[in-house]
Amino acid sequence: MCGLRFATFDENLFIKSGEVFPAILTEHEKPVKEEITSFKDVRRKSGKNDKSLEQKQEEWDKMFDTALTASEIWKMDFGLLQWAVEGLIPEGLTVFAGQSKIGKSWFLLQLAICIAIRWLFLNAFDTGEHEVLYVALEDSPRRMKERLKMLGLPVNDGVRIIHTWTDQWHSLDYYLEKNPKVKVVIIDTWGRFVSGVCKDGNDYTETTTLAVRLHELAKKHGATIIAVTHTRKDAKAKDWIDDSIGSKALVAIADTILKLSRNRNSTVGNLCITGRDVEEKEFTIEHGEDWLWRLAEERVDSELTADQREVMKVLRKIPTPATEREMKRASHVLDEMKNIGEVLRQLIAVKKIRDDFRNGKIAYEICPDTIDIDELPVNVGKYEQFVDGNADGTEKVHFVDFEDEDDEDTGGFECLDECWNPESSWEPDE
Repeated sequence: MCGLRFATFDENLFIKSGEVFPAILTEHEKPVKEEITSFKDVRRKSGKNDKSLEQKQEEWDKMFDTALTASEIWKMDFGLLQWAVEGLIPEGLTVFAGQSKIGKSWFLLQLAICIAIRWLFLNAFDTGEHEVLYVALEDSPRRMKERLKMLGLPVNDGVRIIHTWTDQWHSLDYYLEKNPKVKVVIIDTWGRFVSGVCKDGNDYTETTTLAVRLHELAKKHGATIIAVTHTRKDAKAKDWIDDSIGSKALVAIADTILKLSRNRNSTVGNLCITGRDVEEKEFTIEHGEDWLWRLAEERVDSELTADQREVMKVLRKIPTPATEREMKRASHVLDEMKNIGEVLRQLIAVKKIRDDFRNGKIAYEICPDTIDIDELPVNVGKYEQFVDGNADGTEKVHFVDFEDEDDEDTGGFECLDECWNPESSWEPDE
């Protein structure tokens, strides 16, 4: 018969059925923890550790001294933001996500070559001329050679391709120190790159630690590091940046996020972009028979002249509405174009672009497909732009100031411009 037998050798233990269990203490027998309410309590309780706490306080004081006022930041000169691809991929950490087997590796190889030889990427975006390190952990030299042949782009020694990698950030830091001309690093894929050190790719804290190391390397070397990952097979998130597999920490740390998607058996895909230094946009791109990705909008512009297509291309890649001067700064082709005013008028006449009034100057943007330019007005700051059609098919534009309330003759409405039509000799403001 099994019963309770109390042990006399230890009053804090009891034996039941031959097993030893800790005795259960009543509430009044439990030790009371002393409440710590301030930093002084920590010092008082630590006793012999007072010195280490003082050292910690000194470290905190040094950290607090690095704080800058808003006016100090305002006066600082950081130089221009460096771009791997103008308007698309800036310096910093970029996450590039996409489904399996939809052309991500073709996209990345084309990107690497275009950057190395300063070739238009997607036939639309200017690139900075940098050397590129392509860490292709899922491909072989044989496959890379076949793809290089099929792409048909000029190649040089500016792209360096490696198929094995160890010691993650330490070796990458060493490589970038040793090769300062390499300003773009493509890691294909992130999962393989961290496979030796990442125990759980779904763990937010662990992924944050690893992603921060990569982000710090990009900042240290002024480089663009592109980490490639996959999207979920059943990706149906309301926000497309949540489609990436693994923890959301990777996209949270990244400066820029790109997502490539394409339906099976279709050559047309969608490229989404968002980030801290880029304008949030979506592009329709096409994987052609020549294996090159390019903007699908080129097909829409097939009826335009070369000069008109160049203007449309620039307006697609820069923030709009943009003035003529801003467009010229974004493209050396437009800067050298002698008849840009006439080209702009032609595009307005065929309703490819529309003009806008911004800060006292005429600016331009592409007409959305869902908006007829004849149905405006468009609110632009303190001004209202009215566009209406004449009987002869031309257009007249009025800019009216609604804030001049002291104007007795107009009752607070002041016409700021003359009527204009596309056949006039009007030129954009400089």
